[in-house]
Amino acid sequence: MKRALMSAANRIASFDKAQIAKEVEDFLILEKKDPELDYAMIEIEYADCGILEDGQIWVDYTIDIKHRHLNIYGHAHGGAIATIVDAGMGITAAVASEYFHLPTVDMSLLYHHVVLEGRHRIHCQTTHMGRKMVNCRCGLYDAQGNLCATSMAGYYVKE
Repeated sequence: MKRALMSAANRIASFDKAQIAKEVEDFLILEKKDPELDYAMIEIEYADCGILEDGQIWVDYTIDIKHRHLNIYGHAHGGAIATIVDAGMGITAAVASEYFHLPTVDMSLLYHHVVLEGRHRIHCQTTHMGRKMVNCRCGLYDAQGNLCATSMAGYYVKE
């Protein structure tokens, strides 16, 4: 799904909230159509998006943490949380970079609060968009607004 090459500055200047929302939805539809992408049964849903003053984009997703995501203690497994935030940031980076394949180069994840079953919000935003790398940060929040985890990741733009 490679589109026309643009500089990061031109991409930032051309961002439009409606376009961002449509592209995020398109990525989520693609993931649902491909059974091989059904990793760990992660089903994030688009909630909202926007453009920051510096031109970076943000996207909010929601997810229902279910029993299948829990460990033996009844909390969401750390690997499931990592997959959830990586999926959200990866889609955000792909929309920002205008490329479909962006492998994760590195990712850090901090756990602040236990994640229980229920509805959660994922807030992802780009922090840097270059020709070869897109960096994102992310927060995972529970229904009460408690910050449960934060993450940062870098994605390689494969042309």
